[in-house]
Amino acid sequence: MNVWRSLPWLLCPALTACIGYGPSRGEGFPGYSETVVEPGVFLVLYNAPYDSDHRTLRRHLERRASELCPSGFDISELQYDGMGLLHSHRAQYEYVTAKVACR
Repeated sequence: MNVWRSLPWLLCPALTACIGYGPSRGEGFPGYSETVVEPGVFLVLYNAPYDSDHRTLRRHLERRASELCPSGFDISELQYDGMGLLHSHRAQYEYVTAKVACR
């Protein structure tokens, strides 16, 4: 087996796991964005770089919330996209939105 031929297939999952956390470059691009609803309250959107399970999306949403609200936060109006695609008996989602209120 040629190691050099296998290298892209081995690195791809590792590299794509890091893609997507950071600011989104625009609508539909991977990453996060937020809108200020009122002082200390944000509507946060996180777009996955590929279909993700709800735990992964929630983890990235909470990461952004902790960056916006270092003293703590409450999440409400949590909503995953309506797609809920089933792959390998596991629901996959493209994005999550929630209202984040700083404490």
